[in-house]
Amino acid sequence: MFSNSPRRVLWKTPSCAFSRRFLSAQQAAVALRPFLFEIHPDRARDSSTREQNEKSLQIFNGYLSELFSNRFGDRPPVEVNFSIVSGGSKRNVSMLLSGSDPNQIVRMALEKCGLSTEHLPRTKLSHSAPPSFSGAPDVSEMFRKMYSEEAPRVYRRRHAPRSRDLFSGVVRIREEALKNMKSWEQAKESLAMEIDYLKHRTGLKDILWSINWHQTHMRRCLAALNRLLDQSTPEVRDTMVHALDKRVLRFGRGSYVCCDGGLQFAADDVPENWQQLCIESHVRRLQLRTLGELRKHLSELFGARIVIADEGNLLRTVNQFRSVIVRVTSKADPQKLRALSSNTVIEVVTAYDELALAKDGCLKIPCNVDVAVLLEFLKENAQKALEVSCKERREQVHNIEVESLKDECCRQLKLKDVSWETGLAKDALVKCLQRLQNAKEEVRLNLAGLRIRIATNPNVYATQEGQVSVPVDWI
Repeated sequence: MFSNSPRRVLWKTPSCAFSRRFLSAQQAAVALRPFLFEIHPDRARDSSTREQNEKSLQIFNGYLSELFSNRFGDRPPVEVNFSIVSGGSKRNVSMLLSGSDPNQIVRMALEKCGLSTEHLPRTKLSHSAPPSFSGAPDVSEMFRKMYSEEAPRVYRRRHAPRSRDLFSGVVRIREEALKNMKSWEQAKESLAMEIDYLKHRTGLKDILWSINWHQTHMRRCLAALNRLLDQSTPEVRDTMVHALDKRVLRFGRGSYVCCDGGLQFAADDVPENWQQLCIESHVRRLQLRTLGELRKHLSELFGARIVIADEGNLLRTVNQFRSVIVRVTSKADPQKLRALSSNTVIEVVTAYDELALAKDGCLKIPCNVDVAVLLEFLKENAQKALEVSCKERREQVHNIEVESLKDECCRQLKLKDVSWETGLAKDALVKCLQRLQNAKEEVRLNLAGLRIRIATNPNVYATQEGQVSVPVDWI
């Protein structure tokens, strides 16, 4: 395993090296197959669970990939949350990704989901019985000493729990945060220039991303579109420009014409499919008029406001509306239906979704809904939906107050930006912002010029985007 030549022996942090030798990237991929099957976004029925699993899976894959590409780097801990749907019930699983041992991360992911770890290597090391290296006695002796004495100290230093003390945390990572923020701003500026160039070249109204991707992936999409335009014939290029002119272009999952007339290009599609979509877009957009008529018909049928997501698939939405109209008109009493659903807000969803009352008071109705079940659902939830809608309007007023408090916090502490993770309790967020405004002078000085993100994670660390993650209950 070792050469007799001392030039080929270079050990920096053996505590990391040992665990990685026993788990390759290929082994990790094999072991994680049942885990990926359990939490795959496509298995989720509701959109909120799908988006959560998709975002958490991106973070999980990114963290694990960095461990194999940068073996000795120190990374801040990251919390990810998954929802597992099994047997008609949903179970939430929370994981804290920390440390630099991929074997430990993979094992934790499998055990948290109650899955088998049989595909993971079974070799274990202990400090009392360090590995032997035959054929290189000097190196073995050196390594044995480092492993038994140095490694535990390195492990304790890297993996010691970080305090919620905001002052000590910011002092420790301020320089790292400023460095990351500078790199992020440069990448953001470069991305904005590329977007402006594409807008000028094609006449696009805007370019959006349906998934919260890293800027590197965004630039890759823009570069692929520019390359496609460069390599197309003049006739095809003119057709593409005409299809994109004064429209919104989105990058996400699936290539299709959107409900607002814009286009979505699938990031995992070959550019030729994007080109074909542009060529066919003129014919596909004829369905926009049909969508408007069906929406009006549904609104009159239910006596409700029908909402349509701008980024939705136009053809699929038209088919869903037709399916609901056919089912309801053939089996339901129009007057009874209108009496139950009057003044509500309704969204028609896919056949894989379920009847549900959303947090904002919107009634979600699957396109293949059973009419008898629908009437019963409306009888139980229509009034609740109206009450939730009123509450949501009050929440919007409250959100305006929170935004005002955020702006005041930025002004007083001289922060570049303040954001927070979704799902954070409003009361806890308000208290955190107020405490930041009243923070000690040394804390205020160290926060000046930074971008902070309030989170439930108890650790203070610098993100890749240059934000400082601040615990909502910091001390």
